[in-house]
Amino acid sequence: MFNKSIFKKGFLIVTVFLLIGVISGCNLVQMTPEAKKKQVVAKVGKEKYTKQEFDNYFTLNQMIAQAMYGQEFPTEGEELEQAQKQYLEYFANDQLTVQLGKNEKIKVDTDKKKISEQVTQFKKSYQEALGGEEKYKEILKKNGITTEEFDQYLNDFFVDSQYAQGLQEKVVKDVKISDEEAKKYYEENKKQYDPSTVSAKHILADKEHKSLAQEIAKKAKNGENFDTLMKEYKEKEGISEAADLGEFTYGKMVPEFSEAAFALEPGEVSDVVESTYGFHVIKVEKKNKKPVQSFEEVKDSIKQELLYNEQSQKYQEYLNTKMKEITIKTYPEKL
Repeated sequence: MFNKSIFKKGFLIVTVFLLIGVISGCNLVQMTPEAKKKQVVAKVGKEKYTKQEFDNYFTLNQMIAQAMYGQEFPTEGEELEQAQKQYLEYFANDQLTVQLGKNEKIKVDTDKKKISEQVTQFKKSYQEALGGEEKYKEILKKNGITTEEFDQYLNDFFVDSQYAQGLQEKVVKDVKISDEEAKKYYEENKKQYDPSTVSAKHILADKEHKSLAQEIAKKAKNGENFDTLMKEYKEKEGISEAADLGEFTYGKMVPEFSEAAFALEPGEVSDVVESTYGFHVIKVEKKNKKPVQSFEEVKDSIKQELLYNEQSQKYQEYLNTKMKEITIKTYPEKL
């Protein structure tokens, strides 16, 4: 959750409605941009959260997606509405973790100098990643946020993040992974630690075209050139892919595919292999056999992976329980 989620403290802002003029003889209720910002868009327990708070949250996630992953958020229409609706759910759930952290009396560092330094470093790093200060300000402007508003949000964010992080650490602190558990996992998944590789090509038919895969397999097993078959079938309806996959280890592909590929010798063609993607016909070009890594070589990485999985599961179970106890409501129509 902490890799992708952002936490924001709720401001005590009351929704404001303004009555404006008489138009065509009728009294109309309209809202200024400032009043819209103060609309309540989420409730978590007794706490209310405004559109302004959500807009800051959405903007921060937009910057992270663009700077770290090169992903552009939609800017208009139905796609924007869907993105906002999804992030409003994330926003509400993140507020829950902050509330829970406060309820658990998680200790946080509110030293203004330290927080200010974090904000300054964030702005410097993200302005560079986004292409400069002007690009940073442009994103804020498009979302109707001033630099001052966003600076204040970041100050609150760096405090609230401590509540959420501290809560997770407290919930999972007793989770441990023994050497015996790691050894058991290693023995049951030893193929993951085999650095041997295979170089292969495949033709993949979708789930509705198994007969097409059977046709290709028959031709390939009867000696027809596999590269020629790839070119012939690549553009046909029902063929998802016809490609040279290059060199890969067992763990890089889905189990059904790897099981078949590693069982073949160079030059051999598989029968039809079903996976979650559809139906494959595989030809192996090369095999490079290497010794399997010993348990001692991979023990620490296994324990770390298992620990992460166990902690994530325990924390999610904790949150699921709390979500049943605390009512969360979102109002996407007010965005």
